[in-house]
Amino acid sequence: RAAVWSGGPSIGKEDIEDALIPQPDKNGSDLLNRSLGNGFNLSEPMKILAQYYLKKALNEAHGNKSQAAKLLGLPSYQTLSNWMKKYDIK
Repeated sequence: RAAVWSGGPSIGKEDIEDALIPQPDKNGSDLLNRSLGNGFNLSEPMKILAQYYLKKALNEAHGNKSQAAKLLGLPSYQTLSNWMKKYDIK
């Protein structure tokens, strides 16, 4: 995964971390091993994941929405803008 997702000629520490252990929530909660039931709400971990990758793509694209949309596999910057609005990314 790291080799495919690195996007460059070499694999960096962040590429390896992203490939081995998804860490979109910097508060330490584990998105993949949450218990179901007892108030579990799928929209909450989905929001954390979406926010993480939206911000990451915008950062890597230096704020260029068209390029960020391409990095995320979205069809256009308008779609990216809709996701940003939905997940409160400014």
